[in-house]
Amino acid sequence: MSRWSAIVGYSLVGAATQLVWLNFAGVTTVAATHYAVSETAIGWLAQVFPLLYVVLSIPCGLALDRWFRPALLAGAVLTATGALIRLGGDHFGWLLAGQLICAVAQPLVLNAVTGITGRYLAEKDRPTGIAIGTASIFAGMLMAFLLSAVFPTELDTMLVVTAAFC
Repeated sequence: MSRWSAIVGYSLVGAATQLVWLNFAGVTTVAATHYAVSETAIGWLAQVFPLLYVVLSIPCGLALDRWFRPALLAGAVLTATGALIRLGGDHFGWLLAGQLICAVAQPLVLNAVTGITGRYLAEKDRPTGIAIGTASIFAGMLMAFLLSAVFPTELDTMLVVTAAFC
């Protein structure tokens, strides 16, 4: 019997990781001015994700193999924690700290797409589950760009909406 609620939960967390990753991609110049840093510094908020993914992918994959549920839960908690830390103050240091925590979480979440379907879906439903989980990653990217379009100068509001989603 398939448990689609697990796939829905996974999909929301997968979308959240991407939302946090790309939050500032559409508002780089505004964010640089707001936080009094260079546009390059704002760019590093996104760059830490692929850099840490490459470094942590294998250790996170091993953790998921040995302790699937706790490792995936840790990824979800770290994503939410990082998004909340970014609300800590109106300073670039809070953003960077939150981004780093979320970037550590990303390989725990993204590497779990086949594991979650294998554990919670009947074999006939697994391809659909993998497709939904993967699509959620792209949905999170889209959400990031939509939020920056809706709140192009209201960075604090954008961060609060993102943290609430996470």
